[in-house]
Amino acid sequence: DYMMAFSMGYEFYDFIVMYLQTGASYGMYVHHLCLCVAYLLSFTHSKLVFFVAVMLITELTVLPGNLHWYLKVFKRKATRLFHFNQGLRLWSFLLLRLPIPIYGFYKIY
Repeated sequence: DYMMAFSMGYEFYDFIVMYLQTGASYGMYVHHLCLCVAYLLSFTHSKLVFFVAVMLITELTVLPGNLHWYLKVFKRKATRLFHFNQGLRLWSFLLLRLPIPIYGFYKIY
């Protein structure tokens, strides 16, 4: 219960961050709205909670993405932290964003 409530709160926060940072594309807002609906339905109907929880792990890739944005805004692109973060963004995508959805779908089917 707490995880789904926290996740919905995070999605609302992410809406605001997307708007302030880039004014993201319409598709990103639809994507986040769909996530909010999924959290709400899994919370109220207790269906596919495992899949939602597994997919939340992929949201860890947002942390290096946000740090990347802040480093660019504060003109810190020439720092070692910026370059380290670039590698972290790549590896987090390869290790989290690609295999975890496959695992989640495998477990529910």
